[in-house]
Amino acid sequence: SATLSIFYRFVLILQFVLLGLLIGLIAIFFSNNSSVTMRPKILLLGDSLTQMGHNGWVGELSNVYQRRADILNRGASGYNTKWYLEYASSSDVWQQGNSVRLVTIFFGANDSSHPEHNPRVSR
Repeated sequence: SATLSIFYRFVLILQFVLLGLLIGLIAIFFSNNSSVTMRPKILLLGDSLTQMGHNGWVGELSNVYQRRADILNRGASGYNTKWYLEYASSSDVWQQGNSVRLVTIFFGANDSSHPEHNPRVSR
């Protein structure tokens, strides 16, 4: 009975500590405090070789830069360069702020496909 009472006190204290941590994290997240620095970003632009690259080069990049940079994969499967530029101009692709430190551009596979085999290709 005494052991159970100590256990319940411990659980109650732990709940208050976790609640305090949660409130602190929420306050940091929503604050506009300039002392909170954002992690650098790596922006990946491309076609399906970028979008589906999580098992290859994109995954390896994420692994190498874990906890040091955020990887923003903005690949679009099936898009050629012309389509991607149209898509990007009407989306938030360019709205990543000033914390982008590296941009990769990986297009060409859909641009080089033959129009007879891929009627979506516009030259």
